[in-house]
Amino acid sequence: AEAEEIATLEDNDARAAADDSKNITTSTLAGNGVVENQKDDLASGATAEYNMYDTESAAEDKMQKEAAELAEMKAEEIAEQRKAESSAMAKAKQAESERKEREMSAMMESSTPVQASNSVATFPGGEIKMYRFIERKKNYTEAMQNQGLEGTVTVSFDIESDGRVSNVRLKKGVNGILDEDAIRVVRSMPKWDPAIENGIAVKSSKSVVVKYGN
Repeated sequence: AEAEEIATLEDNDARAAADDSKNITTSTLAGNGVVENQKDDLASGATAEYNMYDTESAAEDKMQKEAAELAEMKAEEIAEQRKAESSAMAKAKQAESERKEREMSAMMESSTPVQASNSVATFPGGEIKMYRFIERKKNYTEAMQNQGLEGTVTVSFDIESDGRVSNVRLKKGVNGILDEDAIRVVRSMPKWDPAIENGIAVKSSKSVVVKYGN
């Protein structure tokens, strides 16, 4: 009976040991499963982080590209604006030149010879060149403009049979300073083509206007 009891105890111990071994194996397997799950979670997290970084990098590249395109468009806009301003300035300059030409043509009508002749005395190159000469030679300084000196001075003079300008005199003055300058300009004129009467060069007289200011 004692031997049977001992055998029974040993058998129970063996079964308990077997159960413990089974529980340990099950726990180990479960632990391994947790580790594997953790590895999978880490891998998934790394992939998500990489994808997020890639998305942010792509967004940054897009923003830089859009900024570059915007800067290029702005530069083109500025270039077009400057081109338009340059064109407007050129048109304004052309309009001013045409206005002066019209004024010269109008002044020519007032420049008539006093002495009749078959052909009147003419400035070398014509009346327009004469008034261009006057514009170049007159001394209308900034100081004069600041003092408000302006107006139109009429100067009379003779043209000798050899074309020389002589007897320069004031016909209609505005201001002493401007009058003197207008006389100086006329005296500095080169020889004219003299008037012709019956095929002979003769002395004649003319009047011109010298304009100062608007």
